[in-house]
Amino acid sequence: MACAEYNDGACFAKDCGPQERVNAVKRTTDRKNMETARRTATIKTEERNGIERRRSTREPVTTLGMLRSIDDSEFDRPRQVMIHDVSLHGVGFRCMERLDSDLIYVIEIGVGPLHLTSQLHIVRNRTRPDGTYEIGAEFI
Repeated sequence: MACAEYNDGACFAKDCGPQERVNAVKRTTDRKNMETARRTATIKTEERNGIERRRSTREPVTTLGMLRSIDDSEFDRPRQVMIHDVSLHGVGFRCMERLDSDLIYVIEIGVGPLHLTSQLHIVRNRTRPDGTYEIGAEFI
């Protein structure tokens, strides 16, 4: 006979054997564990993200860009970077080398009719596990 399981996982069937009781407890435990895991993940995400300080929404983009320094002594030629997000006030990209936060750079993104060229300064330099740098920059 099938086990008559209720919301709390208790089995009330007279003919329910020990294996059905174990299965009912396992199903209830799994549900409770999943609910706890969901709540914990939400809390950890909120803690990690903190308060959103950006003035505009970041739009995910995957495209190449060209970065050059206004100070000619910084680069002998423009550097290619991988753009991963753009907003009205800044850009996030990956670069092969660490950039100086004191300098002003010019970034060119896109080709054809959709083209962006803007001056920027570096606000975040993070080293990635693969040895590249995660850069956050603000348009000026």
